[in-house]
Amino acid sequence: METFWLIVRRWFPFSLAMAVTVALELINISFIGYLGDEATLAAAGIAHMYFNMCGLAVIFGMNSALETLCGQAVGASNYKKAGEYFYRGMMVITVGFLGICIAFFFSRFILTKLGL
Repeated sequence: METFWLIVRRWFPFSLAMAVTVALELINISFIGYLGDEATLAAAGIAHMYFNMCGLAVIFGMNSALETLCGQAVGASNYKKAGEYFYRGMMVITVGFLGICIAFFFSRFILTKLGL
């Protein structure tokens, strides 16, 4: 039973953060739905989907890879290597995030050129 509560204590903050993220999107869509304009609601839904697929999924994927590498290094008691993985990974994630921000900034132009 002690192991169960250890897992719950480590799992709870992540689950709470994910629930808040989903709740924020749900609240936004709900308020837009009360406006009564179907086109606006559809646009907001597509925008949320685009952000989740192109933004959050990429960043979460890179973060998961970083978490795996750092966890393996700490498990091997190689804290110097864990620090190297962490700082290099954070730089890669930052550069990736900046690329995603640029793509989001020009998304109207990109989607227009694609005919969407």
